[in-house]
Amino acid sequence: IQIRREKVNARLPKIELPKFRGDPSNWQPFWDKFLAIVDESDMSPVNKFSYLQSLLQDEALACVAGLSLTDDNYESAKVLLQKRFGRKEKIIFSHIQKLLSISQNKSNNLWSLYDQVQACVRSLENLGIQGDTYGVLLTPMILHQLPSHIRLEWARSGEEKEGDLEFLLEFLFGEIQRRE
Repeated sequence: IQIRREKVNARLPKIELPKFRGDPSNWQPFWDKFLAIVDESDMSPVNKFSYLQSLLQDEALACVAGLSLTDDNYESAKVLLQKRFGRKEKIIFSHIQKLLSISQNKSNNLWSLYDQVQACVRSLENLGIQGDTYGVLLTPMILHQLPSHIRLEWARSGEEKEGDLEFLLEFLFGEIQRRE
């Protein structure tokens, strides 16, 4: 049996690249997308550099200010940006700071709290930092943001799991689903 495959020319929507202002916690998603869509393309380096400059704002744009629009300066700009915003330790620190500053919003939207924590945890895991490294510090801070009735449920099921971030996130996910 021979399977016949036909090439389909679908018109996909235009991909919008995000702007990058200089927040280290936003560096990796920005850079990964830029590399995949622009840097790996077959356009000239000077056009890539122009595109890169158009996506930078504030501190990030200031980082490459003064470089003239040339092929060679495209590589220089990438190196400068990577040195300034792509340092693993700086990115990790930024995500940890975000985790420490997360607070439940006034609407008691537990999904929002859960999603914010998960986004930072996933980003840290992508950098090789596992939850057991910082869970003992973060778990009490997350619990503090939860309503008292959910903390009471946690106390019933979370005994001896006080520093287990993965367990807390599974517990929180289950609690949110039950309350919907």
